[in-house]
Amino acid sequence: MSRDIACKLKFQHGFLLPLALFIIVVLGGMAIIVSKKVSQSSSSYILDGISVQTFYAAESGAQAGLHHLFFSDTDRQLVDGRCAAMNISQTLYSDGLKNCVVAVSCSCTYENNTICDSTNSANYLGVSGISNSFYVINSHAQCGVEPVMSLHNIEVGASL
Repeated sequence: MSRDIACKLKFQHGFLLPLALFIIVVLGGMAIIVSKKVSQSSSSYILDGISVQTFYAAESGAQAGLHHLFFSDTDRQLVDGRCAAMNISQTLYSDGLKNCVVAVSCSCTYENNTICDSTNSANYLGVSGISNSFYVINSHAQCGVEPVMSLHNIEVGASL
């Protein structure tokens, strides 16, 4: 009987080694997959944050453009001239918007879809038939650096 037990033990030698290797390989593979998922989610979290930052930078640029356009006065000829001359480019340094660059431009058309000409005073007399100017302010923002960078454009319309 002891001979049978010794014989059985001899044949079962090393059975757990393949099982242990299988478990190690499977658990190692799962660890790699989980690690990649965690790193992907953290990089997407960073990209989402920069995207929101870029949106607010572009929104701030549009507000600055509206302020530049209308704050001083409401004389349509002067506002048309400011719109044509608007070319704001600024790097932001305030908290939440650090390292963002904003460029703001403006285009103006009259109600008859012609481009505004603030140098021609006849366009602002009642006899010209032009009583409204329509403004489109474009604000382009860029935040972050490669490889994690975001661009955002906002277009705002106004009239006077």
